Amino acid sequence: MLNLKLFRHIAGLSQAQLANIVGCSQDYISRIERRKAIPENELLFKIARVLQKDPSLLFLEVEK
Repeated sequence: MLNLKLFRHIAGLSQAQLANIVGCSQDYISRIERRKAIPENELLFKIARVLQKDPSLLFLEVEK
């Protein structure tokens, strides 16, 4: 599992809620979490800001 998904869950946000806040689609957040898409830097920093995490931590894998 990506830290992104873990941090999103900890923040109490659904994919749709995070997508709405950062200005992208829920499908795109899903694709990022499944490593099917890589966000542009601007979106990456928006996501990190919302989740209050360093961007470099978002794509590390954590054990389930």
